[in-house]
Amino acid sequence: MCWEDFTKEFSHIIICSQVPEFNDFGDKHKKWSKKTFRDRWTKDKFSWNNIDKDFLMKNSVCTIKVSGSDQVRSGVNVVVSLMQNSRNQQRFGDWLPIGFVLVPLSGSKNQLSLTPEIMSNMKCYQKHQITESLKLTAGTYAAIPYTTQRKHESSFYFQVFQKSEDCTK
Repeated sequence: MCWEDFTKEFSHIIICSQVPEFNDFGDKHKKWSKKTFRDRWTKDKFSWNNIDKDFLMKNSVCTIKVSGSDQVRSGVNVVVSLMQNSRNQQRFGDWLPIGFVLVPLSGSKNQLSLTPEIMSNMKCYQKHQITESLKLTAGTYAAIPYTTQRKHESSFYFQVFQKSEDCTK
């Protein structure tokens, strides 16, 4: 299709990228690494509506370690993406409300705590996938995916892109 025909037929174009290198805007001195895992929300795992110490202990946790050299002056150094099962919309009539919370970690998973400030920033989106680009300071963080629908069991896919090799499940 020639450019003239293209511009007659389309008024907007959206370019999607499956990797966060577009955040670098030509700054290629650091490489992005990607860690992924698949898991399930089950009825025995607590949902966002029942936040307590069990929420932190029973849900999947991805640990993100950002060192001082991984920090960036501008832009982002971590991209987190959560995608729910593509059949959920058909099975449940709509997408499950999903989200993830990022909690600073000072010790082990047993020492996680949701402060009122963190809880006030927790949001759920009734979408197939959510992605957030983050600029994190040095430290260790726990990323915890969740849903507000305790009654529906579903699988999910969680990805963390970062300018460091230290992302473990």
